[in-house]
Amino acid sequence: MIGFECRIANRALETLVYEALSDAIPEQEMDVNGFAITLKLLGSPLINAENKSISIALPLGINFSRQAGLFTVQGHGKIHVKIKSDFDVSPEFNLNTKSAIEDHIWLEKPVIDFGSLDITVEKLVDLILKHYHDILAHSIDKALKTKLSLPEIVNHVLAALKKDLSGFNYHGLKVFMQPSEILLEPITNEEGKMVLKGGINTALVCASKDPFAPVSPKLRWVQTLLNDNLSIMHLDVTEEVISDIMCEFINQQEYGGEALVASSCKVDFSPQKMNLQLNLSRPVKAMLYVNGQPRYNEAESKLYLDKLDIKMKASNLIYKITAPLVNRFLEASFKEKLPVPINGLIKEQTQKDLPLSFLAGGMKIQVNVQNISVEEMQFDDVGVKAIIRIEDFIVTGVLE
Repeated sequence: MIGFECRIANRALETLVYEALSDAIPEQEMDVNGFAITLKLLGSPLINAENKSISIALPLGINFSRQAGLFTVQGHGKIHVKIKSDFDVSPEFNLNTKSAIEDHIWLEKPVIDFGSLDITVEKLVDLILKHYHDILAHSIDKALKTKLSLPEIVNHVLAALKKDLSGFNYHGLKVFMQPSEILLEPITNEEGKMVLKGGINTALVCASKDPFAPVSPKLRWVQTLLNDNLSIMHLDVTEEVISDIMCEFINQQEYGGEALVASSCKVDFSPQKMNLQLNLSRPVKAMLYVNGQPRYNEAESKLYLDKLDIKMKASNLIYKITAPLVNRFLEASFKEKLPVPINGLIKEQTQKDLPLSFLAGGMKIQVNVQNISVEEMQFDDVGVKAIIRIEDFIVTGVLE
């Protein structure tokens, strides 16, 4: 499971709601029980999200007037309207919301500029809020559904995560993932941010080709997520990849100040043996044969090549004189690198590549891993297969 934590600043939601209501609240006067009413937003709302509910405190200015014979009764006031938006997300990531006005408090007591009212101010405010209720509630629901689209956010993050993981390329090996389920804990609010915590159940494979067919993950709400953040990745290394790695190793060696040049590398693998054959063009022209028995020691996390045997067949008499010296040099080079500390090499590589950072739908994403280790390695007729343990695989996101 890949753990994730996304923090969305309350002000991002406040701006979203403010823009939606600015467009929805009519500028012209509206008739409410014979009163000419105008509402005006006095600033961004205050928002607090908790569990599956968003509380909104909306500052509004109210101006009202009514013709009373020869005179016009006029007045104004300021209130905080308390709106509650309950929401839920289906397993298919469909966001359902229901907003409603719950209460209001006075920011500024109403002032009658001229004349007198024949109803109480509270009664008038109740009538006004009842009249505007559907406009306010519908605008908030629409804004949350369209501009705070959880499916869109999840798809952005997963697509960006897949792209960044597949950007890792080691001799054609790439990391592929197929998320099957998103687990989400009740939403909390911390330090002015809405916090979404959860986990991604996903299959992970490191291979030359993507083995997965496209699948849309499902969402499931959980009260508390087991905080293990442990993932298992399957590694599939083909003979072609092993050939590239071995050829690269040979080409990195120098003999007598001259770089070795190898090509046409072929590997034949089986559970009991590894036979390597390559064409050496410098410093001698020869066919190089490397044979051995691969063995992975899980306790040591080291890869051995038992019964190592290196032979060289030079192309002519002149090269046959030099070939034994180059042969002994390569034997020493191989033995120096063996056994291979697999987990140490993985740690060295991940320290270079991690953490990953990218943008997804305006959200700053960071991917980090605490530890990666090989638990099991097997050899067969087509290459190497391994099971890799990934601890504390965490994705964090921040939207300001």
